[in-house]
Amino acid sequence: MKKCSSCGAVQSDSRTVCIDCGARLGAPVSSDEEAAINKATDEKIDRAGEKTELFYTPPVLRIFGFVSAAAVAALVILLCITSSQLSSVKREMNDRLGVLGVATEGKGSLVFADGSTELSVLFEYSERIDELEHVSMMALISLVLLIIPMMIFLFPKAIWGIDTWVMRNAYGVGAEPTLTWITAARVISVILFALGAAGTVYSIVTFEGL
Repeated sequence: MKKCSSCGAVQSDSRTVCIDCGARLGAPVSSDEEAAINKATDEKIDRAGEKTELFYTPPVLRIFGFVSAAAVAALVILLCITSSQLSSVKREMNDRLGVLGVATEGKGSLVFADGSTELSVLFEYSERIDELEHVSMMALISLVLLIIPMMIFLFPKAIWGIDTWVMRNAYGVGAEPTLTWITAARVISVILFALGAAGTVYSIVTFEGL
């Protein structure tokens, strides 16, 4: 085996001139070099074969999948934080409403030691609770939206298996993936990814502004 020093084309030992660029060929490569060339060629063939498979995911979509996974992790953390803060705010409100030693006005409304009334305390905390619940709801919706593109872009074969499980096991009917199914799944996943990503940014920015 000879390798052209000019263009890198590989050809038989019998050739003296490169079949691609016409440059003069030197001595045949060593056995180690030949093995390395063969290995690289096999890897290229394998990669080319993968790209012809229906379940092959382009690099851009795989990046979307990893971004979705990172966003899901961030949303889980955000949900834990908002849940903790909600519990804390509600507990603080109940503690204030249940304070002992309150004075009573003539009409029977409660007046606390700091001069606030029961109604003003409820208004004070209800706004904060509403804000935290709104962030939690948006984060939860975004989380659900992002799980689908994450699975489709990173584990397409697994999703296909789940999607056809009933057909294969309950009815004993075989199913083969089609280009239509793959295309539809990717289009829907890209839309869900865009919505979920926008919801994630909104939830984080809103939470930071609280």
